[in-house]
Amino acid sequence: MTTPHRPQPLAVQAGLLSDLLHHGRPGLVEVVAATRSPDDELEDFRRGRFVRAGRRAAFLRVLASLRGERVELFFTPATFVRPVAGNGAVSGLAVAWVDIDDPARLDDMARFRHHPHAVVASGSGGAHAYWLLAEEVSASCGESLNRRLAAALGGDPVSANRGRILRVPGSSNHKGTGAGRAPRLCRLTAYEPSLPRHVPAELGAGLADPHARRAVRAATTADPARPWRELEAVDYYRSLTGIAPRRDGTIRCPSLLHEDRHPSAHLFTGPGRGWFCFSCGAGGGAIDMVAALRGWPTGSALRGERFLACLEELGRRLGPAVSPHE
Repeated sequence: MTTPHRPQPLAVQAGLLSDLLHHGRPGLVEVVAATRSPDDELEDFRRGRFVRAGRRAAFLRVLASLRGERVELFFTPATFVRPVAGNGAVSGLAVAWVDIDDPARLDDMARFRHHPHAVVASGSGGAHAYWLLAEEVSASCGESLNRRLAAALGGDPVSANRGRILRVPGSSNHKGTGAGRAPRLCRLTAYEPSLPRHVPAELGAGLADPHARRAVRAATTADPARPWRELEAVDYYRSLTGIAPRRDGTIRCPSLLHEDRHPSAHLFTGPGRGWFCFSCGAGGGAIDMVAALRGWPTGSALRGERFLACLEELGRRLGPAVSPHE
């Protein structure tokens, strides 16, 4: 990975990351400033300053206007559909990120099989890493991907939200700078714009989301009347579609409503763990896969007559004669 040999000024580093994350993206980017108090707390957050995504000069002008004594600068990796701070105005993500506070976990990121496009040292020993995505995913799927990366790499799960603000490279971190200590620089330590963009399902393959709410209707004990509960996702996917999945469990989304240009869904290993599409958010268990193949909703939205119809079809196609290892 390319590592800058010397720290560059704010305009250079912030401009590089802005170009990487926001060039060609629609919408707005929020720029935020906060002041480090004598008690070492961030206060006086100045929010609500938005610039058009990809407008480097405007982005840098706002950053320059906010600089001041003990001021720390932040921005949003995501773009907003309207100028409202928070999560509500983010509809999709074209980048995934992780915020690692523990310096001891940085080696995990260095060994991770999917190299990030950029890494920013936060100035307090940790780092932020960014992965550009091959296609935009829904905001909820993007948050799930961020949580998976955080769980695997020792990142902060709180920083996975779609409207998250993160430190601007080239700015100063004043944390712990009392008693005459100099502020530390946030800086780009890796910058690889030429790397291919990551397919979301491949980036998240094999990574568990600790807060996933997939409605996987699976029993923990054997149920002779519903043997598909004991099947792994790869088994019922093969039986229901007639398609052999890739060895890593990555598949094109089975939903009839999702024209999946890249394989965006993943079959998780282990009975009852189910499947999930990182692009459209469809997922669940065997019943949900039947629903997806019919163009119906999955998870908690699958109910009533549609749920019963899927249950009946599973009984016909994966009845008691099917064993977990067939």
